Amino acid sequence: MKVNFESIKKRLKKHWALVWLVSTLFAVSVFVVFASYTGVNSVKRVVSTRPADSVMFSSNSLKSSATSQRLSSTAYTITVCNFAQENALEVNPDNITYTLNASLAIKNGNDFVKLSEYTGADKADYISKLKLGTNEQRTYSIQFIKDDENATGLGDAINLVTESDYSTTFTTNCALKGTVSSTDSFKIILDDAEQEKTEPEFYIYVEAVPSSPASLHTTLSNYFGTAESTAEAASWTGELVESDDCSSVSYDFYNYVLTGSGVGTVDIMWDSTKFEINEFFFSELSGNEFVLYDSNGEAAETGSIIKNATRANWKMVTLMVDSTDINRYQIQLYKVDGETQYIGTNSASNFIDCEFHSENSSS
Repeated sequence: MKVNFESIKKRLKKHWALVWLVSTLFAVSVFVVFASYTGVNSVKRVVSTRPADSVMFSSNSLKSSATSQRLSSTAYTITVCNFAQENALEVNPDNITYTLNASLAIKNGNDFVKLSEYTGADKADYISKLKLGTNEQRTYSIQFIKDDENATGLGDAINLVTESDYSTTFTTNCALKGTVSSTDSFKIILDDAEQEKTEPEFYIYVEAVPSSPASLHTTLSNYFGTAESTAEAASWTGELVESDDCSSVSYDFYNYVLTGSGVGTVDIMWDSTKFEINEFFFSELSGNEFVLYDSNGEAAETGSIIKNATRANWKMVTLMVDSTDINRYQIQLYKVDGETQYIGTNSASNFIDCEFHSENSSS
């Protein structure tokens, strides 16, 4: 049966909010997916037999192999999701339950050690650094801030400094509903004193350990710290998910991902003769916030989200960003002309760009 991709594109655009919230993609053992989500060298579509749940337990910052992440601010939001990070519509068909653990840790040389594993004088020394006075401690906390089913009563922030073994565990509401895009969010706070230092003194170690389904057994984890040097290094960048092979493969639509840290605005610019952005990205349902522009292209209290960019035929929107709340955005780009091949020197990556402006910068 011949597939009309122009018709599919129009239906996706028209009903995107419904697709995003309900997700009509049911995972089966063998299913048809667009090549832009598979990484294989096929222009139109392929058949994938990849086990769905092998990649559909993910996070914006927790990894399958623990590393460390230097944050530009003392607050950061960590997500736990039931989909592949490059495609929120490719969801796990099964309900997922997991445990989320958080611990205070110290970097010793090239290794990280949990504070609870220290003994004797070394442990006493670190504990003394966490005290501000007789009844006061520094703050290294974690809080369950958003459940995928909007459960209430998730609890207050837990200061790891005051917890037994300087760690805590979340199990209640740590569940992700299958067949639809589901995300839980946790917020960590690192003590303000960290940003007076050139290197992080204490880290928060976070791990998400799945307990079901039985076939899902990859633990996601990472160490988070901040310091004066990273506080000045706020940055947001954008990249096509298909960037590895978009110079040689032309897709039916593309995914542009913005990631970063810090507070400010990101100008997203694209050639409107080549691509149009999914309307859901601009809608109130998306939760995204934009700078408004008047008819002269100047920032105003009321006006339009989209304005003309300086390059001929290019459009621009200015997204307001704060990595404390959201540190990753995914934007769908649709071809204006579905028959045009964007390969070689005409690669799709030539027609979208972004520029970050830090809140603390005069630029």
